Amino acid sequence: MRYRWLVPVGLLCAAVYLWSVASTFREAVGRYELIGPGFFPKILLVAIVVVSLLALVREFVARRRSAPCPEKAAFYPGDLAAAVAITVAYVAGLHAVGFVLATLAFQVLLLVVVFRIRRWQIVCGVPAILTSVFFVIFIGLMSVPLPRGTGVFHQLNSLMY
Repeated sequence: MRYRWLVPVGLLCAAVYLWSVASTFREAVGRYELIGPGFFPKILLVAIVVVSLLALVREFVARRRSAPCPEKAAFYPGDLAAAVAITVAYVAGLHAVGFVLATLAFQVLLLVVVFRIRRWQIVCGVPAILTSVFFVIFIGLMSVPLPRGTGVFHQLNSLMY
């Protein structure tokens, strides 16, 4: 594929922009005052930068050798557009629907629409396990308040907290 460098460059640009956004987060109080609220997003952004740079170096080396890359992964623009649309909807609806319900729906939609997984055990089990793990990490271990939703979603999420 001729333009395999576009995705890593796009991720690098997005990571630089999001780093500037994470730098503007207001300071936390209490337990996490030393590291601040932008610490964990910045760790993820550093990981994205490292992986993107490795992908760019790999593409550069493959072009210099003028040998095709060993993997023959197909690129489906429709799947990428669906994943972006599902992610935007998740971020937009997170505060209205609440973390637990929005994260479950987000993962189910990704598995069904993008990855085309049809086994109900996987479609129901994996999102439930991952959401539970995220919930325990953020609420139980880190004491980070997660969005609970508004209206009826707030009442549903209150049953889970």
